[in-house]
Amino acid sequence: MTLKQIWNSQTYQKIAAEKVVRKWKQNPGYQSILKASQQAKTILECGCSSGAFLSILSQRLKKKTLVGIDISYRALTKIKTKIISKTQADIRKLPIATSSFDLVYSVHALEHINHPERAIQEMIRVLKPKGQLIIICPNLGSPLAKLPGKSWQNTLLMLPSKLFLSLKRVLFAERHLNWKSLTLVSTSISQYEPDFDAVNQPSLQTLIQYLKYNNLTIINYSSGLDWQDHLNKANHYANKNIIQKMFQHLTSPIYWLGRRNIPPFKYFGFMCLVVAQK
Repeated sequence: MTLKQIWNSQTYQKIAAEKVVRKWKQNPGYQSILKASQQAKTILECGCSSGAFLSILSQRLKKKTLVGIDISYRALTKIKTKIISKTQADIRKLPIATSSFDLVYSVHALEHINHPERAIQEMIRVLKPKGQLIIICPNLGSPLAKLPGKSWQNTLLMLPSKLFLSLKRVLFAERHLNWKSLTLVSTSISQYEPDFDAVNQPSLQTLIQYLKYNNLTIINYSSGLDWQDHLNKANHYANKNIIQKMFQHLTSPIYWLGRRNIPPFKYFGFMCLVVAQK
């Protein structure tokens, strides 16, 4: 199966929609979107899939312009709410006029496309001056992240070089995203695992630097180190095998530094959440 075929599958759409419905109330990322949407009159979601979160917004917001864009035509057919406008398009080439929206957001979409910087540039372009941009994606570029399909041994071996690169970026900020490519784990929906269809490794650290370089003001950001999901995941990983226990032991000081907001360690959680203003 190709990526488009996977995204068009009912199984994939069901998994994605159920994850949103199950977690949005507890997820600080979704809560950031909900908060920003209170003041926005025009709202765009890039990579909306079947519109699960747009539908939640439509139930809570009145007299708002809600627009969803996704490359999957089949996913868009699942959006039944009439107040949501939907368009099939590539988010790297938005069919939208410049400076059209008060709020533009993307949730778990950028890790699935090549050249994600093109999508970010397009989101910035269609954002009104003083409008807000919110990006949420997995922080697969973190030194602490276990990549889809990779072993914990690989994660442990890559830790020193990733730490060195992150420390270097504290001194020399990136002007580009520089998200490394990622080999697809599988093209079979039956072998689904989180982010199995990711093609790049998002990095919160370089995302913040890239947005600043493009003249956006960072309002808020988090790598999720203090989120309950992250704490649960860390405890879950700690009880598996000797390599995982070794990894947890070696990275405990990193978590300690990160939770005290010390760079670059504060960027090392499992999630990228950035709220920025144009």
